[in-house]
Amino acid sequence: MTFPVSQSVLDADALANVLTNRYALSGKVRCKPLSRGMNDIYRVEHANGPHALKVARSGKSNDFDGRPESVNQAFVSGYDSVRSLSAEEKEAQPLFRLLRHLLITSTMAQYVNRIGPVPGFDKNIDYYLDMIRRYAEEAGIS
Repeated sequence: MTFPVSQSVLDADALANVLTNRYALSGKVRCKPLSRGMNDIYRVEHANGPHALKVARSGKSNDFDGRPESVNQAFVSGYDSVRSLSAEEKEAQPLFRLLRHLLITSTMAQYVNRIGPVPGFDKNIDYYLDMIRRYAEEAGIS
């Protein structure tokens, strides 16, 4: 599937058309971009109320944490090949991952509070809370 883009963002009208057909949404469907990044967040308005929609880049993982350690190591090795990480920076990686997951979790909670239900959020929140606990333990925070 191909979308027209404006400023490297999915065209909101084209996205609304796809959502209308795919999910049989009723009434006028409008999409408004709220946040851009590895995952874009849109506010989707239709007859049954507003929802938040997370759109991930095709072929990209939206999260390298919680994957096999080889993926985390590949990420760090790639970074390390450009600029060597100090021992202190390497030691701080669990804290960095912990803070990253706190940011992701609080950002998603903000959208739920502002917009309403986010399909799949309960499953995602459990995952991110597990990762927060994991990296807090690795960082020596309990």
